[in-house]
Parts: sequence; structure tokens; C-alpha cells
Amino acid sequence: MVTLRSYSKWHVDVLAKENGVQEEWRFTGLYGSPYVRDQDVVWNLLKRLSHEGNFPWLVASDFNEIMYSFEKQEGIQGIKKEWRYSERQ
Repeated sequence: MVTLRSYSKWHVDVLAKENGVQEEWRFTGLYGSPYVRDQDVVWNLLKRLSHEGNFPWLVASDFNEIMYSFEKQEGIQGIKKEWRYSERQ
């Protein structure tokens, strides 16, 4: 059985209980905004959620974090250029 605890445009938070198993566990899925102005909102949400309940907890997320400087400067075109360059080596 899955029970919805909370949700927003940034997350879904549920409790799961398996048949025949006493203990419940928690799953939270997060979506991080690609906009810098919204990133604190998602991290603060995760901090707040961490204080709710005392269950085993699995968190899965796409934080939309930039790993390489070319992702910010050139977007998908930069990724294609980098990929083509690395193929030649």
C-alpha cells in the first residue's frame, strides 16, 4: 500500500507498506529547477522533508545541476560539440 504524504511541482513524498511486512518506508522523488533562482527552494524543501518522520528513506532526484561549464555556456549545442570532439580522439 502506498500513502501520499505531500506533493508539489518540485516533489512527491509517499509512505510504502509491503504486505506481510511490519515496517513502512518512505520514498521522495524530487525535481530540481534548471533555474538558479529556484534551486534554494528545492534544497530547503529537502531539508524540511528530512525532519518529517523516522522511516527508512529513499530519495531519487534530478537536481538539474551543471557538471561542466560548457553546459551553462552553450547548452545542448555545446554537448554535441564536446561529444564529436571526444569521438575523434
